[in-house]
Amino acid sequence: MVRSRTLRIVIGIAISLSLLFAVFYKIHFVELWTAFKKTSFWDLFLCICFFGLNCIARAFISHFTIRSIKRTPFFTLLGGVVVGYMANNLLPLRAGELVRAHYLSRKSGISGGMAFSTVCIERVTDVFSLCFLLVAAIWLRTKGLSMHNAEGTIVLMAALISGIVVFLLAFNRLIYGKEKKYHGFLSHAFRMIEDFLKPIGQLRQPKKFFLVILLSLTAWACNYFSLFFLIRNWSSPSLEAALLLLLFINLGMLLPSSPGAIGVMQFAFWMALAPFNIYREQALALSFAYQFGLYLFTLPLGVAFYSQIKPGITKITEGAEFDVKADDAIDLLHPE
Repeated sequence: MVRSRTLRIVIGIAISLSLLFAVFYKIHFVELWTAFKKTSFWDLFLCICFFGLNCIARAFISHFTIRSIKRTPFFTLLGGVVVGYMANNLLPLRAGELVRAHYLSRKSGISGGMAFSTVCIERVTDVFSLCFLLVAAIWLRTKGLSMHNAEGTIVLMAALISGIVVFLLAFNRLIYGKEKKYHGFLSHAFRMIEDFLKPIGQLRQPKKFFLVILLSLTAWACNYFSLFFLIRNWSSPSLEAALLLLLFINLGMLLPSSPGAIGVMQFAFWMALAPFNIYREQALALSFAYQFGLYLFTLPLGVAFYSQIKPGITKITEGAEFDVKADDAIDLLHPE
């Protein structure tokens, strides 16, 4: 398992370095610096503000999936989102998802399985929202988008979502209540699985399901406007360019990469903005400004939120209390 994790990290770094080599090959650094200096700090400020609204929308998703299980302060849920983004910017393999679940578990007292389940719900709804945006891009005939490849991607994602939903519903029915039939390790294992499935079970209510999807689309809309304000003075039409850039960035995030998706982000900006007559140096300048803004937002807030975690916490499960140390919680969250 350790070798597998190390291999994925090495592959991610190799992909990032390869993409960085591609984007920097024969680049004019003077033009890159000139383009970077022309970036509007006001536009960058608006970009960060809309990214913050995206975090708030994602915190509301956690709120609606957790509240029927345990009332959790909204500020704690928001802290989990920011801490997750911070960790993704600092750690490889999108480890921020695990760190976010760990933070929510330690701050709210819910089990690690429940906390991680809320993160998984958000990622599944992200796939649904990405499909919606791809359909919108095809309908608008967005410049620079390969319609044939986009349609194939939509079919693949739709099949993936359907398969996940059917599997979880069937698995939930199979597992529910089984821990009462076993003792010891098996009972504990079944309880952990049930904890993971409880938040997902909330989505069987149509009203709550569509509310979560609406919040996911709201979060993506905030991301869209975040990019729109960043590039609005560089591209025409900027609305179309922002949509393509949003798609390219998030499709690129599916690749393993180094912390902060360095390399992947630069390549996505270059490929997405090229059809709109933004040359490579300008695209790279915008990508670095965007990443600088994300670090500027997530690092201080993430550290502030994460520093509120106490060395130990008492968790309540099935009426029994027990101590869980930080290292133990991380081990429970990480199957490897």
